[in-house]
Amino acid sequence: MDRSCPLCTSSKADCVSDNIFKCLKCGSVFNTAVLPIAYNDDYFIVDYLKQYGRTYEEDFPQIYGMALTRLKRIKKISRTPQKSILDIGCALGFFLKAASDNGFTCTDGIEISAYAASYCRKKFGFNVKNESFEKITSIGTYDVITAWYFIEHCSEPFKTIEKISASLVKNGVFAFSAPSVFGPMFCLHKDKWAASRPVDHSVDFNPRSARRTLKRAGFRKIKIYAAGFHPERVMRSDRFFFRFFSAIYKLFTKLTGYSDTIEVYAVK
Repeated sequence: MDRSCPLCTSSKADCVSDNIFKCLKCGSVFNTAVLPIAYNDDYFIVDYLKQYGRTYEEDFPQIYGMALTRLKRIKKISRTPQKSILDIGCALGFFLKAASDNGFTCTDGIEISAYAASYCRKKFGFNVKNESFEKITSIGTYDVITAWYFIEHCSEPFKTIEKISASLVKNGVFAFSAPSVFGPMFCLHKDKWAASRPVDHSVDFNPRSARRTLKRAGFRKIKIYAAGFHPERVMRSDRFFFRFFSAIYKLFTKLTGYSDTIEVYAVK
């Protein structure tokens, strides 16, 4: 069993639970027994409905709104003109739709689900490849590459990030979201975190490991945002001081990136 960290390659790690280890060098957490799952039609319809109470397609307004916030952050971190974008794991293309509506003239995607890739082409007319990003040998170059909750599924996440870097123009932007172990679930409810951790996740970042990994891959300007705000995971919402605590907690997450999920933006 290889216990080397997939981000920094260190072999020094503590066991968190069965097949789950925490790297003592960068603080990321990795799985040595990843079990890939299939993202078929059921994932975007049946599975998504069970988890969120609506299908992925029905969730368009919320996903589109989130995409607009992400696009603002992309434009903010780099003042250079941005016209071409590649969204890896683009699902039904809602982020690409927002990019297209906001000035991007080249909007491409890569999606492993045949159903989702076909939806993107038929619904929006986007150029979407139905392939695994890790197996594609050449993808061209882009001003912006995004990967929302994708990197953690990769068997070799650092090589994937290097490949993304090589596919960006100078001053290009890489933006991604990922689970983080610098958050209340891992830090305060580790048993619950371990029991609910998806079996197809290879690695969980933290702000420090994200910065180190991106710098090692050639990125320079890096901005990290807490992607989730859940004070109730630290203090019960029925406590007398919860409202005051929630306000302080919100500031803390903004300053430190303390969250169970993070969004990362970097310039090449």
